[in-house]
Amino acid sequence: TDPPYYGRVFVSFALDEEVTTVLESSSEILNKLREKSPVGIVPEYLQPTNVNLNLNYTFSYFGSQTQRNTSQLEAAVRNAVNDLYGRKKFNTIFHKNDLISAIRAVDPAIAPIDQADVSFSVSRSITPATAGNTEFSFKNKLNRGFPGSAIQSDTFTSPKFEAEDVFIQDSGGVVDQYGFGSLRLVTRAESGLVSVVSSGGVGRVNYNTGRVIIFPNIFTGEITITSRNTGAEYQAKQETILNVLQSRVTVTEL
Repeated sequence: TDPPYYGRVFVSFALDEEVTTVLESSSEILNKLREKSPVGIVPEYLQPTNVNLNLNYTFSYFGSQTQRNTSQLEAAVRNAVNDLYGRKKFNTIFHKNDLISAIRAVDPAIAPIDQADVSFSVSRSITPATAGNTEFSFKNKLNRGFPGSAIQSDTFTSPKFEAEDVFIQDSGGVVDQYGFGSLRLVTRAESGLVSVVSSGGVGRVNYNTGRVIIFPNIFTGEITITSRNTGAEYQAKQETILNVLQSRVTVTEL
């Protein structure tokens, strides 16, 4: 956990389709663990966290070297990516190079692919805590740069600031000694121009660990937060289950 919680063993599990009651299943597992746990170690159940990796990629192929047309080749590649990442499990590691290898293995007519041809973001749904701050973590190093380059939410109405159609984004500014920067509340006009509703009092984000803290009464209901991390890799750590969604696939015949 972040921060560490000593004296606890946190347990999470992915449900099979046949399992219908999370509470009964988790209680049974915890009871078994308590029987085997050393004195002073307490097992606790963590609800699995589902996050979506929104994947976009482009590839080209030599039409004279394959019997497949564009649609058939795209379908074959999508199936290969689903085979690689479709299983529901913990500790999934997505890497651009693994994706590229899987795509090129589909057909020798597929041309070399650069990492720049692959992009992704990671999103998850959150609801406000019943009391205090709302805290969660993407568990990966986030991209720090211009405002909104690390995290951004969808739009909502903010009770605290009495503002509609606003969204949260990182400020991209100065960080403190612990790696935390501030979150801000903004709105976007039809022209695309972003205006700042509040540059403070919204929350904080740690660019090094991916931890996000949103202050009370900023939002109600469920919102989606999207992150962009550094590098070519995303690691679904601990209780995280990664769902790889092929959002946009572009295929070009050479």
